[in-house]
Amino acid sequence: MAIIAADSSLKIKYFNQVAEKMFGYTAEHVIGRSASEIHSLNNISADRLDKALEIVREKGEHAFSSKMTRDGVCRFYDGRVTGILDKENQLVGYVLSFNDVTQHKQAEQAARASEKTLSTLMESMPVSVWWFDDDGNVEYINRCFVEQFGYTLDDIPTLKDWFERAYPDPEYYNAYVAKRNAEVAKARKSGKSVPPREAKITCKDGTVRHVIINNYIEDRRTLAILTDITEQKIIHDQVLKMQKLESLGVLAGGIAHDFNNILTSILGNITLAQMLMDKAH
Repeated sequence: MAIIAADSSLKIKYFNQVAEKMFGYTAEHVIGRSASEIHSLNNISADRLDKALEIVREKGEHAFSSKMTRDGVCRFYDGRVTGILDKENQLVGYVLSFNDVTQHKQAEQAARASEKTLSTLMESMPVSVWWFDDDGNVEYINRCFVEQFGYTLDDIPTLKDWFERAYPDPEYYNAYVAKRNAEVAKARKSGKSVPPREAKITCKDGTVRHVIINNYIEDRRTLAILTDITEQKIIHDQVLKMQKLESLGVLAGGIAHDFNNILTSILGNITLAQMLMDKAH
């Protein structure tokens, strides 16, 4: 921690080694000089310092954050100014302390940038994405989710609300939720992933969509990705129907062929009988 002590006129009386490293001055260079002068050399507003000292005179101390640029490098600091009182409770000086929080600030900025990137990615994904915590509170729903199912975060603030709306049929609801909870519990215990599941989702407008649900559990949060396969399901059902019709046609053709063989034998024998019998028969 950088520590600077100054008298009531802001002349520096003490400047520790951390302060030397932080501000780029030696103690010999700054002791006896005005603190406001040193701060102004490091791009800290003198007006801001005067305001901080005014607060100190009223309340005894003042905490603040500052940004300094030295040698083209910007650094962030948390500072505190504390008043020094004599035996008669008169203000006779100040102690200024600074902590370098540049790494913390940079981590915060990186986290915000990462969060923004993640949000942009989630909003642009062509599949429904949402996540919720272990207490069942829904924390995020992407744009595709709202467009596909019609539900907003206000409609389904909890996982229970989602289950009740997405699976309105009690029998389907109970069967789905029981199996889903069992698979999640098993995955947590084994440390393996939750197997994907197919489900029929009832949308806000009453339509039903077929989806594949993939759940990814991380700490106390579950990320769910819902891939809409409604169109593929319709195509698949149509192909199955065509295959059944084709199989029925093959079966009918086989039966007709076998029946034709029997009829050929019968007609042959009738023709033979006609040849052997009297024409007047």
